[in-house]
Amino acid sequence: MPGLIIGIGFFWAFAWMPGGDAVRGTLLALVIAFGVRALPSAYGAISPATMQLGSELDNAARVAGADWWRTVSRILLRLLVPAMLASFLLIWTQMIREYAPAMFLAGAESQVIGTTAIDLWTQGETGSVAALATLQIAVTAVVAGLAGLLLKGRKEKNHA
Repeated sequence: MPGLIIGIGFFWAFAWMPGGDAVRGTLLALVIAFGVRALPSAYGAISPATMQLGSELDNAARVAGADWWRTVSRILLRLLVPAMLASFLLIWTQMIREYAPAMFLAGAESQVIGTTAIDLWTQGETGSVAALATLQIAVTAVVAGLAGLLLKGRKEKNHA
């Protein structure tokens, strides 16, 4: 779903909801809107790994006496960590450049990089926009590098 539709939808939802005005210009509104925007991509990244897990893992844990929570936390989540990290990296690269939902929901104290870049661009501050874009690329590269190190470390740990 396009970010513009998400932004407009949450804008009106917060406008009509009792007490929604207290949330509309805050970071919480942005987190909710960006989270809803990211759900299909995150699901698409995690679902193949989830489908590869067979029911025999669950059955083996049940036979060993594990309840549902122990099965999920000790077996399934540990197997899904690489897929979750990959999903996080995918969502991070998408959301760091996203600005459409924030155009309708951001307040003066809850600006994101995309809306700040648009504000600077409309004011003719192209140098500041270029600096912000360079910073955005650097932060994305650092996050991707850290995710790569984490995945590499987990792979070496599992082979040892």
